[in-house]
Amino acid sequence: MIGSLLQWIRSQPMFLGLSVLLHVVIAALLILGTSLHGANPQDAPGRGNEHNPIQAVTVNESDYQAAEASIKKAQDAKEAHASQLKAEAENAEKARAKAEHELAQLKQQKQSTASDVQNTQKQLASQSQQLQQLKDQADKMARQRKEYEQKIAQLKAEADKAKKAQADEKARLAKAQAAAEAARKSQVQAQMQAEQEAQMKKDRGNWEAAIMQRVTQNWIRPPNTPQGLDCSVQITQLPSGQVVNAVMKQCNGNSVVQQSILTAVRKASPLPTPDNPDVFSRTITFEFVPNQS
Repeated sequence: MIGSLLQWIRSQPMFLGLSVLLHVVIAALLILGTSLHGANPQDAPGRGNEHNPIQAVTVNESDYQAAEASIKKAQDAKEAHASQLKAEAENAEKARAKAEHELAQLKQQKQSTASDVQNTQKQLASQSQQLQQLKDQADKMARQRKEYEQKIAQLKAEADKAKKAQADEKARLAKAQAAAEAARKSQVQAQMQAEQEAQMKKDRGNWEAAIMQRVTQNWIRPPNTPQGLDCSVQITQLPSGQVVNAVMKQCNGNSVVQQSILTAVRKASPLPTPDNPDVFSRTITFEFVPNQS
């Protein structure tokens, strides 16, 4: 019972007074119990040797020590609580003083701020006037810039037009020059081709004349050869001039005359080769027209 009571007291620090009171009661009970047993009438002389049993009150030492510890803990807690309250009071005083100091500063700042507001309003009015002036200048510069850009655009358009005209003229001249150059080249090429053809014709004529001369040298004129003999002979030959075949294509002489001409062609083999290899032809037809004698 006492142990349970002490445990409850330890769990409830707010009942420190009750705890102290409880310890006082326990001490009183101990003293009272001792006194009552010492003065019991049954122990008086003349009562014989019979004694009534003495009822002893036993106190648990551990409960007593626990009670003392609880009291000490309660006192420590009270002192700690008092120290905490004192510290909180000091902190509250410091906070109050700090708040009063900050309030004074705020009042001073408010007065300073009012003056600053007036100065700021004046500065804003001056800046607004300056801003309007700057805006007017900016509008003027914008108009001038627009006019300048329009002028630049006009000059650029005129320059582009002139440049285009110059390019068109250059292209026309280049085209005319190209056409003239093409005509000149075509003329030169035609002239060169004509000269080449003329040279080829001349070289071929010289070659055929050489063949005619070689065949005439090997021709034996038959009797009764007509005046104005004109025969067309087709010859097939190798590049070396070796005659492979000879055929009479047309002739105004009789068969004897024609055979004599073919015999002369075979005897003239190999025939002369042309000075210009480009005029050589494997098969040629030349006119056999001997000199009249």
